Amino acid sequence: ILWCIFKEFNFLVYIISSMNFFNISYSFLNIEKRIYFLFFNITIFLFLLSRPFIDALYKYKWNNYTYETGSFALIAIGISLVGLLIGQIIKEKLNKNNKAKECFLDIEEFSNKYFIKNMRLVSLIIYIFCLVFNLMTGMEKIIFIQNNTYLDYYIEYSSKLPVFVKGISTMMPAALVIYLATMPNKKKAIIPLGLYLFSALPNLIVGSRGAISEALIFVFLYFFLRDNINKILEKSNGISKEKWITKLMKKFIFISVPVIILIFSAYNYSRFGIEKENNMNPIVDFAYSQGVSFTVVTRGYKAIPYLPDIENKNYTFGPFIDYVTRGTPAQILFGVEGLGASNSIVRATEGNNFNAALSYYLYGARYLQGHGAGSSYIIELYADYGFMGIAIFSILLGMLFGSIGNEISSKWFKNVILLRVLMDVFIIPRGSALSWLTFFIAPQFWVPVICCWIGAKILSKKNGIAIKI
Repeated sequence: ILWCIFKEFNFLVYIISSMNFFNISYSFLNIEKRIYFLFFNITIFLFLLSRPFIDALYKYKWNNYTYETGSFALIAIGISLVGLLIGQIIKEKLNKNNKAKECFLDIEEFSNKYFIKNMRLVSLIIYIFCLVFNLMTGMEKIIFIQNNTYLDYYIEYSSKLPVFVKGISTMMPAALVIYLATMPNKKKAIIPLGLYLFSALPNLIVGSRGAISEALIFVFLYFFLRDNINKILEKSNGISKEKWITKLMKKFIFISVPVIILIFSAYNYSRFGIEKENNMNPIVDFAYSQGVSFTVVTRGYKAIPYLPDIENKNYTFGPFIDYVTRGTPAQILFGVEGLGASNSIVRATEGNNFNAALSYYLYGARYLQGHGAGSSYIIELYADYGFMGIAIFSILLGMLFGSIGNEISSKWFKNVILLRVLMDVFIIPRGSALSWLTFFIAPQFWVPVICCWIGAKILSKKNGIAIKI
């Protein structure tokens, strides 16, 4: 109300940031149930709110947004924050503690079944196999960067490896979550998770921090999930269970987080071969540099009326629409033309990809050379469904975050889905609204699932014997 009266932009920044900080504080009141809600609110601040908040706090000049576009973005983010909180609260009210305990009690018996033990073995073999190919693609990137800059990699890099190598390498995440869905003990999970972190290092070496950040978040959340399950089991039957997160690990996390931020902040400049020119401390500078997605929302807001064929596009469901109508199956069955490379004119004008459409509108020929603006679930939902779409989606997302810890059960495929979602859902403040669900239509997900199921069935039929793993 005060903002409507005085029209003070910085006041609006502080209001929306306070809403975000409230959500974060609310998470800590019951961290076991709200850890996923917490992480998503952190990514909202980092990717969407950090830049206007720092601009307001230090009285910096606005860059790539105006009073109009900035106000729109903040209001849209505020609607999402309220929706997320409502969704989390609704799901907590619906969850029944006794049901959660029964699910967790089943898990202990579930992890020792012959079929699950055999699936653990088969999925681990497939995971290691895919990991080898994934590291091959990583090495190709490192070799490229030896004689090129990060900017060259971002614009010019294209893998020359055979299609089957790239295809097998992309099956690695699915194989990993299948293995983890069988609920291996901590000792058996550490090495596969460590290798997952290791597989993200080539991307870090060539200048991309996203893969290692996502891997670190996923590993931590899996540890937290398993630790929380064991705590509930201890309370239920009084038998001591292994601790996935020890006091020593908590101290290590507490120390390593600021160190990682400092390293990432410095790396932001070294990868371009330039020196830091502002007076921000490294942690503030890191947050400010990550907040560029706020300007994607502001620039997207002004660009929406001018995007190609906007009346007939749906960016929210774009990945699914484009796959069904212009993907490989449609090309084979109906002879339709594909959308071409990731930065093609056809993809920008005929596809349902907001990043491509916005980048082509903003950059023109530079888009064809590899430059991109990015996207955010906020602006995609607004383009398709307005503020109401943002609100409904956020409520549903909040309910999802309230469900994850309670829905892990003795149903292995359900666990696979939940864990696969955890890998990608936290990046949508700077990505497509439903990008975290596109694995449902990807052969790279279904091929490992089917292979693991068939392999486990075959092994289980041999006199009910499970190989110890």
